[in-house]
Amino acid sequence: MYNKIILIVVALILAGCSQQENETTPVYENKIEEKNNIEKTANTIYTPNYTVQNITVQTPPLNASIKTRDQENVTLPGCNCNSTQYCNYNKTCKAILSYLQDQPQQKNHALDIVIFIDPAANYSDLTDQRAFEVLEITKKLFYNKTGVTIVVREQIERKALGNLILNNAPEVIVVFSKQETAGTSGGFSFTSEQKHNPTYCNEFELVTKTQDNVGIAVVNWHHWYARCGYERQGENLVRTSQIPNTGECSNNKNDTCMLRQDGKYYQCASTVDNLYSNLDYSTASTIIHEITHTLDRDSYGHFGQIPGCEEERNRYANQNDFIRASEENFNMCPKTFDLIQTRFNGC
Repeated sequence: MYNKIILIVVALILAGCSQQENETTPVYENKIEEKNNIEKTANTIYTPNYTVQNITVQTPPLNASIKTRDQENVTLPGCNCNSTQYCNYNKTCKAILSYLQDQPQQKNHALDIVIFIDPAANYSDLTDQRAFEVLEITKKLFYNKTGVTIVVREQIERKALGNLILNNAPEVIVVFSKQETAGTSGGFSFTSEQKHNPTYCNEFELVTKTQDNVGIAVVNWHHWYARCGYERQGENLVRTSQIPNTGECSNNKNDTCMLRQDGKYYQCASTVDNLYSNLDYSTASTIIHEITHTLDRDSYGHFGQIPGCEEERNRYANQNDFIRASEENFNMCPKTFDLIQTRFNGC
């Protein structure tokens, strides 16, 4: 199953090579599976098929409402930098990588992105407009952390993954899909070789330590963050309990399940003030998380990961402060962001 899915997704990368749809799929390497150390729980297709009788519908108390995209935007602390600088993880100003707007993709000093939507995912609320809105959040957050510009191409593709031909490959492809661990953990990433296109050049050196491959971020749209009271039955998530099931809500059985204001699902009440409760923010963060994995040549990995980022685990005595800091950094080690500019080699 794993190999089958990979072969399908790799068909995205047939870049600039006049390739036919039935041509042999190129070899790829370095799939980076996403298993966050901060709880980001599963979402595939929600079917309101309650198997526990008389589940009481809960509504959030007034002082614990969960933000939706119609409320104020998430703002994060920063520092006062000028237009040629960005604020790094130590809250100091560092030089940006200047975007050359009038130059072609392989010369524009930017991370170019193409968006694909997997029709098999059956996302009922994922329109092109909503995808672009979340990518706008992604661009802002990524620039503020790295000083690197993301350029999103205007056309979004909705096709079966095995039938996609990409004539001009970007630095990164973002695929909204529920395949593999995207459906269960929120996302995963890997890189694909460009053997069929000798002229391709990625302006950034990826984790493969080469510039002839594309980074691929597979992300579940509006992944159910901190779900509560659900079990997976086949492809569906089914609500089976009024209290957290094993593995939910950080295994805190004293937590309660609360219906979100948007009505999408029941969430752990202890998480309602977390940044990732805003599903636009969490989706944008997961995109950045997976992109960063493809650029993390030093393997710093996740926020607080041991080894690589253990200093963040030691910095916060309070678990809530640790989670807040982790989500401000998209669950990635902050040291990685300053190094992304060093991955820019140009073409």
